[in-house]
Amino acid sequence: MMFAQTKYVGVAMTLACATALAQQKSPTEAQCQQMVNSMIQTLKSTTLETERDKKDAKLLLERIENILQDNRARGASACESWGAIMQMATRQ
Repeated sequence: MMFAQTKYVGVAMTLACATALAQQKSPTEAQCQQMVNSMIQTLKSTTLETERDKKDAKLLLERIENILQDNRARGASACESWGAIMQMATRQ
Protein backbone atom coordinates (compact mmCIF):
# COMPACT_ATOMS: atom_id res chain seq x y z
CA MET A 1 0.00 0.00 0.00
CA MET A 2 1.23 3.48 -0.74
CA PHE A 3 2.56 5.67 2.06
CA ALA A 4 -0.39 8.07 1.98
CA GLN A 5 -2.90 5.24 2.21
CA THR A 6 -1.09 3.68 5.12
CA LYS A 7 -0.83 7.01 6.87
CA TYR A 8 -4.56 7.79 6.66
CA VAL A 9 -5.72 4.27 7.46
CA GLY A 10 -3.35 4.36 10.42
CA VAL A 11 -5.00 7.50 11.78
CA ALA A 12 -8.47 6.02 11.43
CA MET A 13 -7.38 2.71 12.96
CA THR A 14 -5.83 4.49 15.92
CA LEU A 15 -9.03 6.37 16.64
CA ALA A 16 -11.17 3.27 16.30
CA CYS A 17 -8.90 1.12 18.43
CA ALA A 18 -8.80 3.75 21.14
CA THR A 19 -12.59 3.69 21.29
CA ALA A 20 -12.76 -0.09 21.52
CA LEU A 21 -9.94 -0.37 24.06
CA ALA A 22 -11.46 2.31 26.27
CA GLN A 23 -14.49 0.09 26.66
CA GLN A 24 -12.53 -3.18 27.08
CA LYS A 25 -15.08 -5.19 25.13
CA SER A 26 -16.11 -5.99 21.58
CA PRO A 27 -17.70 -3.04 19.82
CA THR A 28 -21.43 -2.99 19.27
CA GLU A 29 -22.98 -2.85 15.83
CA ALA A 30 -23.59 0.88 16.30
CA GLN A 31 -19.96 1.45 17.30
CA CYS A 32 -18.73 -0.50 14.27
CA GLN A 33 -20.95 1.61 12.02
CA GLN A 34 -19.60 4.75 13.67
CA MET A 35 -15.99 3.59 13.13
CA VAL A 36 -16.69 2.85 9.46
CA ASN A 37 -18.37 6.21 8.98
CA SER A 38 -15.57 8.03 10.80
CA MET A 39 -12.92 6.37 8.66
CA ILE A 40 -14.71 7.33 5.46
CA GLN A 41 -15.21 10.89 6.68
CA THR A 42 -11.55 11.15 7.65
CA LEU A 43 -10.44 9.93 4.24
CA LYS A 44 -12.77 12.33 2.46
CA SER A 45 -11.86 15.37 4.55
CA THR A 46 -8.09 14.96 4.80
CA THR A 47 -6.15 17.57 2.85
CA LEU A 48 -3.61 15.90 0.60
CA GLU A 49 -0.64 17.70 -0.88
CA THR A 50 0.48 15.73 -3.92
CA GLU A 51 -1.41 14.30 -6.85
CA ARG A 52 -0.04 10.87 -5.99
CA ASP A 53 -1.43 11.12 -2.45
CA LYS A 54 -4.79 12.23 -3.84
CA LYS A 55 -4.84 9.31 -6.26
CA ASP A 56 -3.82 6.83 -3.54
CA ALA A 57 -6.50 8.13 -1.17
CA LYS A 58 -9.13 7.87 -3.91
CA LEU A 59 -8.14 4.26 -4.62
CA LEU A 60 -8.25 3.42 -0.93
CA LEU A 61 -11.67 4.99 -0.54
CA GLU A 62 -12.92 3.02 -3.56
CA ARG A 63 -11.62 -0.22 -2.04
CA ILE A 64 -13.35 0.52 1.26
CA GLU A 65 -16.61 1.45 -0.46
CA ASN A 66 -16.46 -1.77 -2.50
CA ILE A 67 -16.05 -3.80 0.69
CA LEU A 68 -19.04 -2.00 2.21
CA GLN A 69 -21.21 -2.51 -0.88
CA ASP A 70 -20.34 -6.20 -1.11
CA ASN A 71 -20.98 -6.77 2.58
CA ARG A 72 -24.30 -4.89 2.53
CA ALA A 73 -25.41 -6.90 -0.49
CA ARG A 74 -24.86 -10.15 1.39
CA GLY A 75 -26.35 -8.85 4.63
CA ALA A 76 -23.12 -8.65 6.62
CA SER A 77 -22.98 -6.57 9.78
CA ALA A 78 -21.10 -3.30 10.15
CA CYS A 79 -18.67 -5.13 12.44
CA GLU A 80 -17.94 -7.65 9.70
CA SER A 81 -17.32 -4.76 7.32
CA TRP A 82 -15.06 -3.04 9.85
CA GLY A 83 -13.15 -6.30 10.30
CA ALA A 84 -12.71 -6.71 6.54
CA ILE A 85 -11.44 -3.13 6.25
CA MET A 86 -8.97 -3.65 9.11
CA GLN A 87 -7.85 -6.94 7.60
CA MET A 88 -7.20 -5.15 4.29
CA ALA A 89 -5.23 -2.46 6.10
CA THR A 90 -3.07 -4.87 8.08
CA ARG A 91 -2.20 -7.02 5.07
CA GLN A 92 -0.39 -4.16 3.36
